[in-house]
Amino acid sequence: MEEKVLFKNTTKLNESDVANFQKDSIKKISFVYGLIIFLICLGAGVGLYFVNSFLGIAMIVLGAVGGFAIFPYSTKTYSTRSNAENFYGIKSTNYYEFYQDEFIVKGEIADLESQKKKDLPEEKYSYAEVVKVSVIKNYICIFINKSQSFVLDKRGMTKGVCADLISFFKEKKIKVKEN
Repeated sequence: MEEKVLFKNTTKLNESDVANFQKDSIKKISFVYGLIIFLICLGAGVGLYFVNSFLGIAMIVLGAVGGFAIFPYSTKTYSTRSNAENFYGIKSTNYYEFYQDEFIVKGEIADLESQKKKDLPEEKYSYAEVVKVSVIKNYICIFINKSQSFVLDKRGMTKGVCADLISFFKEKKIKVKEN
């Protein structure tokens, strides 16, 4: 007997879609690292202030500028440049099917210039393999580990609704973080 598909999703991503997703997902981490940079410089600046007040104040100002302006800007710029290099002229489509005990990901990559498509191998995952799920604006991100995730566009649901899918993940005892 074939298992019943509970939810389906089709997500199409191109260069700008990936950039939008990453922009939303790196805001918080960029702020946290910027704050760490500032606090380190603040501590060093306070220590230097007792030796040389100008150096101490300069260190604090540099920490504020570096942590809250330069670091977030450079992170965003690097991410945008990386997307342009890796996804230029490519559109990927992933098809997700969620069953009671596993989910399946099928995909294809299309070269926009030549119009050639390449099918990607089907991948199966049990829910025990999912580390966490993050909901970021229009996307649901399913993390298999710290460096591998699947991005679902909420607008791509073809069977079921996002709220029920998120509840389903929670029922499976998967940590769900909604931003």
